[in-house]
Amino acid sequence: MKKFFVFISAVFMFLTYGNAQNTSPYWSLAGNSNATSSSKLGTTNNTSVRFYTNDISRMIISSGTGNVGIGITAPLNILTVKSSGGTPAPAWLNGLNSPIFMGFSEGVSSELVLAAASNTSSRRSVLQGRRSRGTLALPVVVANNDYLASFLASGYDGSTFQNSGTIDFYVDGVPSAGNVPARISFVTGSNATNRTERLRVGSTGDFTFNNNQLFLRQSDGSVGIGSITPSSRLEVVSENNHYNHYLHCYLPDDHVAPDPGLCGASFIRIIRICSGIGWF
Repeated sequence: MKKFFVFISAVFMFLTYGNAQNTSPYWSLAGNSNATSSSKLGTTNNTSVRFYTNDISRMIISSGTGNVGIGITAPLNILTVKSSGGTPAPAWLNGLNSPIFMGFSEGVSSELVLAAASNTSSRRSVLQGRRSRGTLALPVVVANNDYLASFLASGYDGSTFQNSGTIDFYVDGVPSAGNVPARISFVTGSNATNRTERLRVGSTGDFTFNNNQLFLRQSDGSVGIGSITPSSRLEVVSENNHYNHYLHCYLPDDHVAPDPGLCGASFIRIIRICSGIGWF
């Protein structure tokens, strides 16, 4: 009888551990001091690696793609994180170029928070986009008008996502050692085809609104309406390049304007020039 129980125990041990990788080096939950550059933690066949806590799947590394999913069993890209909700539809990837990271939530805000605490004034949370030409191994200098980074806002129209608004960063001139001039472009519309630049902030600090409708020069504060090269503090140019008849003001009843024929049909009232009132 004793031999029978020994036999049954041996069969049980074989069925339980016969297919296990019980060869040295073993992986220990207490840590491993004998690991080498060829050591592995994972699978050697086409099976995904799943990480569990409390017998619930928390993270997966896909065997087919190597994609990593946290809170999701079928990651959509290199790293997919889902805090709540169901399986994301394929439409979430429409129009994208192999995103590195995607985060999903349902019923709550999808937030990306960078937090920092420091007594040094320059220490803060930083979200940075870096760009070069060339390759990762051999970066090459960027060129004028290259994109540097973008923030893109998209909304679902019932069938796909429309990219309606962007904040784009461009190279704004010829780079040199120690200098890469940059400008910021604010763009809005209803889709990628009709969205238009509404505000451009150049590397010199010049502001341009709505494709040169209004221009503010940083160096002297001059303003151009219809002109990006104002020759005075305020220059107004019509579509046919005439420089008058486009500014109007209304005077109190006790003031009389000069002869409109002296300056066209319109004038500007200027107050407190040489302690008087001037007109042009």
